[in-house]
Amino acid sequence: MISKVILLLQSTDPIELYIKTNQSIKAVISTLGYPSPNMLRNWYKGYLRGEEPQQKRKSKYSEDYKESVIDKYFENGENITLTAKQTGIPRSTLIGFRKEIFQANRIVFPGQMW
Repeated sequence: MISKVILLLQSTDPIELYIKTNQSIKAVISTLGYPSPNMLRNWYKGYLRGEEPQQKRKSKYSEDYKESVIDKYFENGENITLTAKQTGIPRSTLIGFRKEIFQANRIVFPGQMW
């Protein structure tokens, strides 16, 4: 059982994980933190048709810049509004940075399940 869990956690491809978990949408989302159920279904249908997955858009912000903004966020006592004003980045973008970096490091917000 433990080896199966380790094997699943090693997979970062949602379609591959979806297949390994016998098409369990809940398992994919709880393991990776994304995508939405409808998006996963659409990706899987495309996979069955032999379509190549769409490539993620390249961010206009570098990873180093995102990390520096998140550092400022912590310096500001985790105040998103203040950090957004200081950096000139929309709150929604800053929230996306935070989520992206926290997911990459498997950090969970209190009361949140990924």
